[in-house]
Amino acid sequence: MKADFSTYLTNRPYAGPWQFQKKDEFLFENSDGILFVYDEENEGSPKFTKRAAEQFQEQHPYELFIIDAFQLQLIQEDMQREQWD
Repeated sequence: MKADFSTYLTNRPYAGPWQFQKKDEFLFENSDGILFVYDEENEGSPKFTKRAAEQFQEQHPYELFIIDAFQLQLIQEDMQREQWD
């Protein structure tokens, strides 16, 4: 309800992987960048969006930020230290 913009990419039920590609295209064309909280060792389906973002970035000024499992661990350790200081 508080979003600046909201829309459906399709009104049809799932029809194939092209719908995910259209979702990615919409995201990339309507944003300045993307942030992934991403584990390279356990990629899962976000790997397709990440690859598409990297390809989009090759031809467009687009920011790609990735936080991996190691960085999450460091953040968590920093937060714990702050609690004890």
